[in-house]
Amino acid sequence: MSRTSLIELLLLMSMFLCTTAIPLEDFYPYGPDVGDSQVNPAINHNGHISFGDVDVWVWFFGHIFYGANSIDVFIIPPNIDNVGGAVWFRKSTSQNTKERALTDIQRVYPSVSYIDQILIATWDHLHLLSQNYQTNTFQAVIATSGNETYIMYLYADGLMQWISQNGGINDYGGISTANVGYSSETFELPGSETCSIIHITSRSNVGIPGMFVFDLDGTHPVFVSECEEGDVRLVDSNMNTNASGRVEMCLGSEWRVVGDETWGVEEATVVCRQLGLPTDG
Repeated sequence: MSRTSLIELLLLMSMFLCTTAIPLEDFYPYGPDVGDSQVNPAINHNGHISFGDVDVWVWFFGHIFYGANSIDVFIIPPNIDNVGGAVWFRKSTSQNTKERALTDIQRVYPSVSYIDQILIATWDHLHLLSQNYQTNTFQAVIATSGNETYIMYLYADGLMQWISQNGGINDYGGISTANVGYSSETFELPGSETCSIIHITSRSNVGIPGMFVFDLDGTHPVFVSECEEGDVRLVDSNMNTNASGRVEMCLGSEWRVVGDETWGVEEATVVCRQLGLPTDG
């Protein structure tokens, strides 16, 4: 695609892009109905899991794991006492849950063939006690084979609404917003501790907005780029008979759906031209 064509396409279509993140109903099941508990010293209200204590890993998985000593799913410093909402967790060896986790992990690590145990932690409508009209709902799924351990982060569509306490000012007078990563010296998601982290539901490394998968034993997190910036495609179409279908465009290395609320002839003509389709009908 030429630079001129790419710029033209971006200008005409960027306003129509709509990102569909993971709906809450697609989270791994959580809550008391599936046997979750609410008390564990390693899983904190502020979106942090601490595995610095070897006994914690042994309790969770029956073996010692050295890949990460902490997991920041969506940690918002500084004071966890200011945060309300529920935090759920459970260990699972359910075959259905293991199969789902294996499928999700294979999106990034296709050579993984076996999952033995899973820990699911869910932060359910967390809110500042001083302003409960904004809530965050997110989930961490830690899956281990006994030799390798992986983690998935899921962020609910429309339910990631606040990123800081104390107006975003930390104890040292600097800006402090949410951090996402694990073992801070190992990996921090780009955009962490900046205002752009509020857009986490539109980002991914597996092509599903609001979802991330990492190998906690690895030193180089994998980011999957499934398309080239500015590419367009028609999904669920019959290219031999007509040019109808759902229009998707690649932005940020991800396919994103183009909304049709104000879609017109000019936009359709640009897309058809880029796809080599006729523009006269």
